[in-house]
Amino acid sequence: MRPSPAGIDVLYSGSQKVLNAPPGTSLISFSDKAKNKIYARKTKPVSFYLDIQWLANFWGCDDRPRRYHHTTPVISLYSLRESLAHLAEQVWVGWGRAVREPGAGYRR
Repeated sequence: MRPSPAGIDVLYSGSQKVLNAPPGTSLISFSDKAKNKIYARKTKPVSFYLDIQWLANFWGCDDRPRRYHHTTPVISLYSLRESLAHLAEQVWVGWGRAVREPGAGYRR
């Protein structure tokens, strides 16, 4: 992730409540500053579940050989993809309407 002009170091989505997708499939992104802080920590995470260094390795985000972390929840990822596709479709529909009818979204 590139440095954010707004100073955002960690960006996290709520898949279930925000994207109408199954729980447990949230998107997450880290700035270089956040990534460096994670890699510089002196204590190990207490949970295997959200060990960002392990996940980064699993996703191929470091230069080390990949290690097994977990079985990817394929159905959940597919559901997340479909939720994002639906959201994108709705954004395009809304954008098209805004172009066709400027100010339509602001009428009461």
